[in-house]
Amino acid sequence: MITSWDYAYDVDPQNGAPVVIRTFKTKWWDKFDDRKYDHQFLNNWFNKNPKFCKMGKLSQETVRFLQAKSNASALLAQAKNKTEYKRIMVEMLNSLDSDEEQEQEEDSTTSKETTDLS
Repeated sequence: MITSWDYAYDVDPQNGAPVVIRTFKTKWWDKFDDRKYDHQFLNNWFNKNPKFCKMGKLSQETVRFLQAKSNASALLAQAKNKTEYKRIMVEMLNSLDSDEEQEQEEDSTTSKETTDLS
């Protein structure tokens, strides 16, 4: 089934006011077989057409980033006013700063270990 709609503009004959009219159209397909599009069929199709698969395997760093981004969105959505929103933002920025400092410390420790080994 395909549903589409269109808008038409007209003038009301009684009072001359502009009127917007929405008209719907529905097309039914008798030959459409929805059993053909089950999970296995789609997997096979995407395996044969990999160019349509945009998502590849994500790195752990990307996964952690996307999880943090999702959590941040959820936290911000809970804010009831501007003050609470700002407080949550400050907490998240402080958390990011501490995470970056921790990563830099880990990187410097790793580079020192590497230097000691050579």
